[in-house]
Amino acid sequence: MLAELSDKVICHIWQRMATIYGYKWASHMGMADDGDGYLTDASKTWQKGLAGITVAQIKCGFDVLIFKKHEWPPSLPEFRSICIAQGFGSIPTVDEVMAILVRVSSKQGSLAERYENPLIFAISQKIDMHGLRTAKTVDAKRMIKPVYDKLLETGWQEWPEHAFIEQRAISSSKERNKSAGLAALRLIKGSL
Repeated sequence: MLAELSDKVICHIWQRMATIYGYKWASHMGMADDGDGYLTDASKTWQKGLAGITVAQIKCGFDVLIFKKHEWPPSLPEFRSICIAQGFGSIPTVDEVMAILVRVSSKQGSLAERYENPLIFAISQKIDMHGLRTAKTVDAKRMIKPVYDKLLETGWQEWPEHAFIEQRAISSSKERNKSAGLAALRLIKGSL
C-alpha cells in the first residue's frame, strides 16, 4: 500500500493552490479542514489520490503550475501526473525502457548507471528479466507496457540508498591449477 501524505502536507497543498489560483481554487474545492482540524472530504480524496507521491515531487508539481502558467487549478489526476512527471525528471518511453532493460545484464557499475532512471529500475523489479531478454520484441513490449502504465498511474520509489554504490564482480583469490582440473575431468570421464 502506498504511503499517504500527512494532514499537514495536504493542508499545505490547499494553501499553495489557494495562493496560486485564488478564488478559482477556494470556490471549487473549499477549505482543507472543517475548522476542528479534520480534513474535509475533498482534501481526504486528494490525500488518498496523492498516496505514494513525495513532498519533493509535489514541490516540482507546484513549479510547473507556477511557471507554465496553468490558468485553472488542475484536477487531482492532472496534478498527480504533473508531480510524477516532474519529480522524476524526464520519463522514458516504453521503447527506451525496453532497450535499457534488455542491455542491463552486466553486474558492473551502480544501479543508477545501469538502469539510468528509477522508473526503469522499478519496472525491472516487477517483471521476469530473463523472460524479457529472451522474448521477441513484441512480446517484450507486452511484458513491460502494463507494468509501465501502472507505475505511471501509481508512482514509484526514488533510487534505493545503495543505487549509487559501484558494484563489482567478485574475484577469485584461488589459484587455478589446470593440470588438477584436467585430472578431475579424466576421473569423471572414466567413471561414466
